[in-house]
Amino acid sequence: MGELIIKYKIDDISEVSSLSELEGGIYVQYNNVILTKAINDENDDGYLGNFLFSEIWKLIDGITDLLNHKKITVYIVEMFMGFSLEPENGQVKFSIIPVNLKGEFADDIINRYPCGMKGCPIPSKLLYNTIIKMGSEFINDLTINYNQLDQHGEIEAFKNTLKEAEELVDEYNKTY
Repeated sequence: MGELIIKYKIDDISEVSSLSELEGGIYVQYNNVILTKAINDENDDGYLGNFLFSEIWKLIDGITDLLNHKKITVYIVEMFMGFSLEPENGQVKFSIIPVNLKGEFADDIINRYPCGMKGCPIPSKLLYNTIIKMGSEFINDLTINYNQLDQHGEIEAFKNTLKEAEELVDEYNKTY
């Protein structure tokens, strides 16, 4: 089935006043290949992202779409790129995509990453369970260390989304 690692990092929060402003990145590694790390860039630590809270929430919330065979996209606006997850024959294809770019700029982004737009197939069950695990670690971290940034009940809403996704993945695991 392979080994999949999905983790996150939170950047400096000294000037952050809410969870929606929380910056950081998501790291995805499958079978020893860091899918979110630019090839030949020694300064790239493999963490891709901007507004971490919304990006991870999109991943968790997107499990419903993935289970219904729909593609999801996580946009990293300030970087003019994102990544997509597209279910396909019991696997989910992970792809890096350019956002609002065409021509050589788009090609440059696509060609910087190991799988580019052609994508890297990851077993669905492995991906869904790994996303849930990372989401649980993330919300626990927020609850313990960043609760003061919760201005509008976002942590509770995130927990509800995570719980719904966990239930769907549990059902999926029983079926497949």
